[in-house]
Amino acid sequence: MSSPITLSPDLVWASGRPHPIDFGGPVGVPFEPFGEWGERHALERVDEMVRRHHDKIAVDDGVTRITYAELKRQIDDLAARIDVEAPLDRPVAAIVHTTAGFVPIILAAVATGRTLVTIDAGYPVERQTMVFTAAQPGAVLLAADRRADDSFVPPGIPRIVYDPATAGSRTRPPLRKHTGPISVMFTSGSTGKAKGLASSTDGGLASLGPWVEAAHLNENDVILAVGSPAIGGGGDAVMAVLLGATVRILDLRATGLVEAFRQLAQERVTVLSFVPTALRNIFRVPGAKEAFHALRVLMLFGESTLASDIALFRANLPKDCVISITLASTEAGGVFQWFVRDEAITGPVIPVGYVSPFREVALVGEDGGNVALGEVGQIVVRARTMASGGWEDGHLTPPPSFEDPTKPGYRIYATGDYARLREDGLYEFAGRLDQQVKIRGLKADLGVVEAGLRGFPGVLDAVTLLLSPETKLVAFVTLQPGVPGEAMPLAIRGGLAKTMPDHMVPAQVMVLEAIPRLPNHKPDRMRLMALARGGA
Repeated sequence: MSSPITLSPDLVWASGRPHPIDFGGPVGVPFEPFGEWGERHALERVDEMVRRHHDKIAVDDGVTRITYAELKRQIDDLAARIDVEAPLDRPVAAIVHTTAGFVPIILAAVATGRTLVTIDAGYPVERQTMVFTAAQPGAVLLAADRRADDSFVPPGIPRIVYDPATAGSRTRPPLRKHTGPISVMFTSGSTGKAKGLASSTDGGLASLGPWVEAAHLNENDVILAVGSPAIGGGGDAVMAVLLGATVRILDLRATGLVEAFRQLAQERVTVLSFVPTALRNIFRVPGAKEAFHALRVLMLFGESTLASDIALFRANLPKDCVISITLASTEAGGVFQWFVRDEAITGPVIPVGYVSPFREVALVGEDGGNVALGEVGQIVVRARTMASGGWEDGHLTPPPSFEDPTKPGYRIYATGDYARLREDGLYEFAGRLDQQVKIRGLKADLGVVEAGLRGFPGVLDAVTLLLSPETKLVAFVTLQPGVPGEAMPLAIRGGLAKTMPDHMVPAQVMVLEAIPRLPNHKPDRMRLMALARGGA
């Protein structure tokens, strides 16, 4: 959440980049820029990909394979049903599993101009209910081949149960442009309540342009979608179809790493985007190197990337695989991105990149003005396209951004993230506002503590929490295989005491087999808080 902030009228905004967006990336790989497609309806692009790649596999989940021709048949048939059975003035909710079937369901909703809320059927039913209640949809989409539990859906809400095996007799209605949000995504709910953010269509397909141009994404790619269909996995899948590529959907929760690696070792996945924490665990499992033998682009996002992460990933990836890092938010989109160059790594934490296209950035101090080069300031973003608003009880609420009084058509969003600008034009992440706490009246950065924990020999992952009102700092760590856990808490506290102020040394270190995580792989801080307080 952004912080209240008053900006100086003399604020200087950074825009443009010292290098091309694919600098350090796969510059020799041919690709097709989105060009004229930037402002057109997404389904027009899908239709074009069907014409080009009629019999090619578009979607593959390891069991079900859907060609581009079959994908169009399913989209068209379901869109016709949605157009008749779902009210236009309310969202539709798709309750789906992480299988191939969620892709035509999402695209059919987009074709009809409905606002889509995707609910992951693999989430705990409490979270599904919470999202459904906040969304207040007018109809529910369900896949017949793997029917989700819809017991929390009130009677009277139309249920459109879609069976691809019986589809094909209906003609897709004329494409309808969205007059409201194209989708509503609900954030992790780490505080106990999911927060809805609505995405507008102002940017059209142009919003995909920077990703395509940076990684030279193209029709020959096999893009691995391992995220939830309600968060990152849905975006990866749609992007692949719009490119004429193949999306390989993988549900790690159901498959498990060993079986996943066995399957992937026989395939040719070329692009993967995921959070570093999850990949730290993935790349330490035997078989990772074989599973990603054809990977050419690894995209990292969502949290700080360590120099040790890059070393681990490079040791398991092909020599010509490039690694990109992005700092983005649901509210503002991509803010920074770059391809990691080893000579630019100067510390334990990797920079988050250069300013992304179509974004302007200012690093702002407490006085609302620019900070000096090398000093830490809050990241404030200015752009034409941002989240169109929040979503509560079925209604659009004011967005977290505000109109720029000095530049018509632009909006400003204070991210709550902090960074510093280096002389070479790279930005370094310096923590979050919600990680800035006081312990016994002294300022502390939980992100700094976590970085120190992850850098301790034998520690694989770490999360810190401040127990309020006791102002007691508690650390949760997982250990590398073979490291005995009994003596580690005392050793970790002693090691941190040599490098950190006394108030930033955790009063308690708890060793866990795994950090509990939300579906977007962020730490489940509510469960960790319960553990710290002695709960189950």
